[in-house]
Amino acid sequence: MSYLLTLQAKEGVDLQSISFNGSTLLSEFPGVIQKDGADTKTTMDAYSTDAVVTGQLTYPQLKSVISYLYAGKTQTSLNSVAVSFNAETGGLTGTFDIARYYVNYPGAVYTPEPLPEVPLGVTDLFGTSGAAGTAGTH
Repeated sequence: MSYLLTLQAKEGVDLQSISFNGSTLLSEFPGVIQKDGADTKTTMDAYSTDAVVTGQLTYPQLKSVISYLYAGKTQTSLNSVAVSFNAETGGLTGTFDIARYYVNYPGAVYTPEPLPEVPLGVTDLFGTSGAAGTAGTH
């Protein structure tokens, strides 16, 4: 979710919903890792994790979001995009189906992306409507 919060902050998109669909095993294949200074054969697993994101944006933001997703250093693809005109705002409502890919194997080190600090008590998940309280951060 960190990359989606970064997307919102960098591109100015008003994210309204995010749903995660869990990980799917795509393939198992043989690989070689270093263990105790020696090459060791092991089985590696390739996974995909999907998310569907909906938000309000402009046409220039739509183009920037697509570029952001493909320019990142994580293995991300855009499965589909659905965009409709929002007559109330004059902007667009977009839905993006995004997939991220990763490989897992015995001894793999997972380093999570740092999550941005969000004040406790914000009125919405994305921290865009102001804080209701400032007891700390989470």
